Amino acid sequence: MVTSGVTLRASNPGGIPCGPVPRHDRDALARAAGHETWQDAVRATADLAQQEAAKILGISHPTVRVWRKELGLDVATARPDAAQRRAEFAADPADPRHGTANGYRNLGCRCERCTQAWTDYSRTRTHPVIKEPTRRDQGS
Repeated sequence: MVTSGVTLRASNPGGIPCGPVPRHDRDALARAAGHETWQDAVRATADLAQQEAAKILGISHPTVRVWRKELGLDVATARPDAAQRRAEFAADPADPRHGTANGYRNLGCRCERCTQAWTDYSRTRTHPVIKEPTRRDQGS
């Protein structure tokens, strides 16, 4: 519902009533960041990551993404897909992530070092080390 330029929500997803949703005055934010219009501000920060642009403009990074989309701008740098990241990781045995549970689980590496790291990690999660009881634990 819109009342006098302020967007109101009757309730949030949990059903709890809430107040006005803040709306950005795009041009005012742009002027505060030293730009004439919001379009100029978004174009001037287009080569930055969304988080960096958000800090400069004083808005959230999802807002930067929406504004960039409205202007037809793509993300600053395209991120390689998961298969490409895994292939690059597997091709570089000197990568410091080899020998880590992350290398095994998230990057799909099955080298001996990553497999051992995953085994060690899994054992600590499923069979935690039990410490010997102390006098305090025994009530003495």
